Amino acid sequence: AEYMGVILLGHRPMYCTTKENEDECGFDNVIRTGYNHSVYRLEDLFYDNGVDMVLTAHMHNYERFYPIYNLSYEIVPDKHYFRDPVFPVHILSGSAGCREKLDPFTKSKPAYSIFRSEHYGFNFMEVLDKYTLNITYYSVKTDTIVDWVTVSKSADYPGYF
Repeated sequence: AEYMGVILLGHRPMYCTTKENEDECGFDNVIRTGYNHSVYRLEDLFYDNGVDMVLTAHMHNYERFYPIYNLSYEIVPDKHYFRDPVFPVHILSGSAGCREKLDPFTKSKPAYSIFRSEHYGFNFMEVLDKYTLNITYYSVKTDTIVDWVTVSKSADYPGYF
């Protein structure tokens, strides 16, 4: 393999737990499940084509999830290290440069959400080697890194690359 995997950058998230609005953060949001559940089903398209990580924004906060696909998620022993995840890793990071107010989380934190922050902040992405990627989230409010994850792939991991 020449690279770690496939990273997708998008605006609207497939997964978020910010609010009850079904169009933006509901399980059946059109970005994830498609128009009338039949056309433009992006989650299926990305999964079928080996997308490893989905980085989105839209909501003005930060949230990181367990590897997840079609509402099924993989619980891993270390929340900061994913080795050969079976589903794409979703990270919502929409608070950098936001001149509007931050979006508070009004829904309870579900089991598939690992970390949430309502602080202004931004991410660093570091490629450690051709199979390992590290992402950190920096909070401007606390002037510290408050979340991080390392995603690593085996050279021989089936179904990727």
